[in-house]
Amino acid sequence: MLRKKTGKAKTKISFHELSEEELAKVLREAKNELRELRFKSVTAAVPNPKRIGALKKDVARVLTVQRLRAIKGNG
Repeated sequence: MLRKKTGKAKTKISFHELSEEELAKVLREAKNELRELRFKSVTAAVPNPKRIGALKKDVARVLTVQRLRAIKGNG
């Protein structure tokens, strides 16, 4: 899950609570960061290799929420 910094603690954000515009923004940012990390992993060591897997899961979660909303809207 995407984490939001609130003060000192981080809280989980549910993708179901986000609007379509916010989902699109999260998806775009996650894909960009994932692409950058993949390029870095080829040329040098990535500081946090688990971040790649987390980003892939976030992308899948956002796409799932978008698909569920599309089906719900058409059904």
